[in-house]
Amino acid sequence: MIAQIKKRMLKIDIYYVVFVLFIISAIIFTAFFSGGWNKISAQESKAINFQSMAVYKNYLYSGAENSLDGAEIRRFDGFRWEEIADRGLGNANNTSISSMIVFKNRLYVGTKNISQGAELWVHNGSNWDLIVNSGIDSTNNIEFMSMEELNNKLYISTINEVDGGRIYSYDGSNINNEIRDGFGDKNNTAIPIIKEHQGRLYAGTLNKTNGAQLWKYDSNNWNKIIGNGINDINNIGIYSMEIFRGQLFFGTWNEESGGEVWRFNNDLSAWSRVSQSGFGLKNNIAMMSMIVYGKYLYVGTYNEKSCGELWRTDGTEAVIPQFTTIILVLTLIASAFIYIFIRSKYKQN
Repeated sequence: MIAQIKKRMLKIDIYYVVFVLFIISAIIFTAFFSGGWNKISAQESKAINFQSMAVYKNYLYSGAENSLDGAEIRRFDGFRWEEIADRGLGNANNTSISSMIVFKNRLYVGTKNISQGAELWVHNGSNWDLIVNSGIDSTNNIEFMSMEELNNKLYISTINEVDGGRIYSYDGSNINNEIRDGFGDKNNTAIPIIKEHQGRLYAGTLNKTNGAQLWKYDSNNWNKIIGNGINDINNIGIYSMEIFRGQLFFGTWNEESGGEVWRFNNDLSAWSRVSQSGFGLKNNIAMMSMIVYGKYLYVGTYNEKSCGELWRTDGTEAVIPQFTTIILVLTLIASAFIYIFIRSKYKQN
């Protein structure tokens, strides 16, 4: 009688152990593949994508694309969204607010304007003023894609499908051309993002031929540090970058599997992917914008089929390592061995 009870108890223990190991495996799988990201919202208007973001006077500003009526600008106080500009700032040919930055205590926004060349606007919290139009010195500069401050200058990058992407500098009065012809490669038709980190300027390119590139500027020279789309030429562009918890994050454009989020390690010697492709949705083809607001890193997506999405992470949860699948498989194998071991003990009794 006692022996039968022990066998039953051992059998229950087997099922219990297998069940627990299955749950652990499921948790590991879910944690790694969720990447610690949570979806916050999707745009719900004719403006279908989060193109740019900036924090100004305690608001999170978001610029959106609207090819029908002209670009829109909204701001978020942590609880609700408020529209503060529409119809392309009075010019419906401004179909997108592609870039935003706070420079010298004012908010600057760059537009996309295929017909007339990109425009640069400035906002003081109440009014909007036009600074530059007609793509600065070429109407082929149809979009001011990104802006960043370095050494008290505002750097502006463009898309120029004729001559290659360009970078300009602006000191508040004068504008100078810093980079022409897509870093010497006209296949770099755009420079979608520039970002300062540790006193250096980083620039990501759009290259549909050979895959995206990442360049670094040390105030003297530009050097390429990533090429060939991070070993996947389907990553045709690097479209967003942000510093979060002291590390450099960047997002890609990938029409095959969805955009990706990558992160450099602290000494910038290696990088790893830290999100699912498209956050699990292939139509999220680009990680279009990034911003740190409060304790979170926010990422806005470009979705070619429906509304763009806004995702965030606090950086403390699990992210996808290079060998997530291997970790999961090893966990399942370990579960199987433990099950076989306990099963053999059961038979001996």
